[in-house]
This record gives sequence, C-alpha cells and structure tokens, in this order.
Amino acid sequence: MREFFGKLDREFIDRYFSHVTNPEYERGRHRAIHVQAGKDPDGTEYGELRIALDDDAGRTLGLRFELKGDAPDATAVGFVLAMYLRAMHRDLRDFSLHV
Repeated sequence: MREFFGKLDREFIDRYFSHVTNPEYERGRHRAIHVQAGKDPDGTEYGELRIALDDDAGRTLGLRFELKGDAPDATAVGFVLAMYLRAMHRDLRDFSLHV
C-alpha cells in the first residue's frame, strides 16, 4: 500500500482530500475507482474515492473530500476528481470508474 501511495502526487492529495484511509472493500474488485457520497452526523457532505488495487489481498485506498459552500453534488465532484486522478497517474489510467 505504501509503495502505491508513494506514487500519488502529494500536492494533489493535500489540495483536494481531507484525509486518506484504508477502507475495507469487497474482495474481487480490482483496478477500479469507486465514487461514494455521504453525510456526517453533523450534516457535512463528503465524498470518497475508493481505489481498489490489483491484488488478491483486496487492498483499497480511500481518498475523502469534503464539500464546502455551494459546491456541486459530491458524486459530480468525485467523478471529476477521479477522472483527474486517472489522467495524472499512469498506473490508474486503465482502472474502471464506478459512480
């Protein structure tokens, strides 16, 4: 996981995401970026990109972002961030995108 995270641009991560997690995810999902949206108990809207890596261990990297002000829907923001992430990182270019 660390070697994969090390490949991501640190400035990109720090600019757009509030924190990085290692969420549990379904085994069998490989080479995919999943966009999820939700709300915290205090009403703060957030989104998360879950990147399912290509291994049998089912490793997943979660990138959480929070919406502020009059931001568009978390799903739309997540889609744009996922496309940007895929374009920036050669290792992610053939990952499927699920919204």
